[in-house]
Amino acid sequence: MDFVLNGNDAISLMEKQPFDVILTEMVLPDMPRGQLLKIVSKKYPNTARIILSGCTDQEIILNSLKYSHQFLSKPSNEKSIKTAITKACVLCDLLNDINLKKIVSGIVSLPSLPSLYNKINKEIVSDNSCIQKIGDIISKDIGMSAKILQIVNSSYFGLPQKVSTIQDAVMFLGLDTIQALVISSDLFSEIDTTSFPISFFEDMQSHSIGTGMFARKIAKIKTCEKRTCDDAFLAGVLHDVGKLVIISNWPKKYKEILKKAEKDKLKVIDVEKKILGTTHCNIGAYLMSLWGMNSFIVEAIAFHHYPNQISTDQFSVLTAVHVANVFEHGLKGNKKKSAADKIDLSYLTRIHCDNQISEWYTPCKATVINKE
Repeated sequence: MDFVLNGNDAISLMEKQPFDVILTEMVLPDMPRGQLLKIVSKKYPNTARIILSGCTDQEIILNSLKYSHQFLSKPSNEKSIKTAITKACVLCDLLNDINLKKIVSGIVSLPSLPSLYNKINKEIVSDNSCIQKIGDIISKDIGMSAKILQIVNSSYFGLPQKVSTIQDAVMFLGLDTIQALVISSDLFSEIDTTSFPISFFEDMQSHSIGTGMFARKIAKIKTCEKRTCDDAFLAGVLHDVGKLVIISNWPKKYKEILKKAEKDKLKVIDVEKKILGTTHCNIGAYLMSLWGMNSFIVEAIAFHHYPNQISTDQFSVLTAVHVANVFEHGLKGNKKKSAADKIDLSYLTRIHCDNQISEWYTPCKATVINKE
């Protein structure tokens, strides 16, 4: 670790050698508030950026999230600081390609469906704005959900545990804060539909919401813990967030990936690895961890295709999302083929859940039928 007393010394040091993490106060003696991380985000986007500050101005803090990944409020104990730094360093293993890391680390917002983006803007400026309606709109969108949860889970708000539901997050932030976020910042953005048709993104959103619903059902059957059920739902909604990142930054490559996967009858994730050198799972997990999501959600995003890579011997959020993802793909369009065919049975056997597939499948199938 290296220590400096001002922003210019920090930049000088970073020009001489690479750093995995920068931890900084927001107010510095030689720079305007937030200027250091703004510079770092542009010149060294692969560096994880963490604010440690005693600032209490909510507007300033929300604006700082454009250039930081996490916010630690003062006073902050040694354990919290160590955890934040260690977590950021461990993430480096998920993305080996430095160019990918630069792009992912530099992401401020995830694009939203035009229809939902327009709906929330309309609701925000309405004379009869309803916090419940706003929560419902945000919960249907991957990008907005991720950003709202990043904001509410920053340690500035001092919550005893991380919030896992959009409705709780929106209620906690309140109407004024949500309005400020939507109207006066670029933390929310609209999907560019020039490369892929809007139906493609709508299908992706539908699959993600469906996976979240199934994951929550599975978790509820296995455990009655609300926290686990909430985490399972959110992890299900966000499990393919890495695809949104890839499509937004490399649309031509993603088209190439889909075309090759279909032509050669390969898994999309395996083609991603060949062409990009990483997968949507790693990209999504990296970004969500940078944004402060809890480890259970990040783990589920990273390993939902290959859960056996995790050395655990019990049911977890990952289990619920892995199974829910397979169910949702299998049940979509009333496919006759068993939705359980692609479940990792060796993993379920290892965690003693292999005899519960039917118990989980029935309520998920009933949900699809009821929706139709």
